[in-house]
Formats: sequence, C-alpha cells, structure tokens
Amino acid sequence: MKHTTITYLLLVALLAFFTGCGGSSSDAPTTQEIAIDKMKAYTKGGNAPTLQDYLDAGVVGVTADNLAQINEVVENLTEEEVDTTEEIQALANALGVQVNTDSSPVAPTTSTPPTSTAPSPTPPSPSPTPCTNVNPITGGCED
Repeated sequence: MKHTTITYLLLVALLAFFTGCGGSSSDAPTTQEIAIDKMKAYTKGGNAPTLQDYLDAGVVGVTADNLAQINEVVENLTEEEVDTTEEIQALANALGVQVNTDSSPVAPTTSTPPTSTAPSPTPPSPSPTPCTNVNPITGGCED
C-alpha cells in the first residue's frame, strides 16, 4: 500500500512540476506575427485588419485615409501573398504610399510641377557692327 501512495505522490509532484514549467514558452508569437496572421486570415474571410495591425506588422505608410483601399487589395489575395512584412509593404507602395528615408509616410504626388518664379533671362543684344576705322591713339572707332 505504501508503494502505491508514494507512486501517486510522485506522479502528482511531477505533474505539478511540468504544468508549472510549461506555462511560458519561448515560441509565443510576436506582435508582428499576430498582425500578419490577421492579414492572412482576412484573405480567407476573417475580420479586416486595423490601422494598428498594419503598424504592428511593420508596414509603413498605412493611414486612416488609405486603410480601406489597402484592405480591399489584401482581401482579394492569397495567404501566401501577404505572409511577410515585405510583401504587405510592397502592396502599400504599389497603391501609392511613398516613404521617406526616415520611414514617415508621404502622400502620393499628383500635383503639377511648380512653375519657376525666377525672371526670364534677357535676350542677348544684337552684336555691334565691326569697326573699320580704329583711331590709333584712343582705340575708339571713328566710323
């Protein structure tokens, strides 16, 4: 009888030990992975990604103004086409999101080029007629 009790207590202790140690895992998904998973799920009919999801995924340039447009494109793609930050960023860029070197978004350029405000150069004056009779003392023309 003692043998069964000891075995039972040992099993309970081991179970408690393994349960307690298994609570945390280094394999927990990152915020970026969770956000990309949301975008992958959206391609299969899941909820639309939010602006925060794009920020968490590391995609630069998504704003409240272009969120619906980007989501419309993502919704019509496959999981494999939106499974990395680089792929999602390329989609945003293709929709006209431009990024400065400091990683802040810039609105797409649709305006006409600026006109110059500098004064127009004056046309050259007509060339003078050549002098045929130069005064040897003054060097001036005596025509």
